[in-house]
Amino acid sequence: MTMNQLWDDTPATEKGSRTDRAMSDVPDGSYDGRVVDFSCFRADSGDWYISWWIEVDQGLRSGALLQRFLQMNDNTVGFTKADFRTVIDRIPSWDEMAIEDTGQTGPIRHAVLGARVRVRQRSRRVQQTTYKDVYINELLEAPQGVREPEAEEPPDNRGREPEETGEPPAEGWGDPDCPGCFGKGCEDCVGF
Repeated sequence: MTMNQLWDDTPATEKGSRTDRAMSDVPDGSYDGRVVDFSCFRADSGDWYISWWIEVDQGLRSGALLQRFLQMNDNTVGFTKADFRTVIDRIPSWDEMAIEDTGQTGPIRHAVLGARVRVRQRSRRVQQTTYKDVYINELLEAPQGVREPEAEEPPDNRGREPEETGEPPAEGWGDPDCPGCFGKGCEDCVGF
């Protein structure tokens, strides 16, 4: 049997569902991590969604998975464009974002994977349910194949959650009682 015949005659194997992945339970605060997955997809309802998965890669929460998840609508398109401007310094076309015919992620996925970003998680309570919102605040390292911006310009924070100042990063980053860093993480309290 030739490889062509094998390829043609073998049915596709079902993949595991992306819903198997779960967001880690971490305290609210700022985290540094890598974009390990990105998808833009159309649900059976016809609605489009954006999903960013960030794996924390520093501190005591290293390995935790955080998800930035948005349904695309009039209120969220601006946030999504701002996320791309932060991560790849440009706003992709819709054709790069999604394959309209199939409802699947377009080639932009490969442009964002591997980017190191600083995200902020903030919880909010609606009735009896707590939602954990994740915001992409800063690019720390460009994804492979994407050039860094040439000039230092202030970040464009329109349409995104403002980053709080004067507050140490998330609980567990460093010892909050450390006189050297007050919880921000230093050699004495984290053991870098």
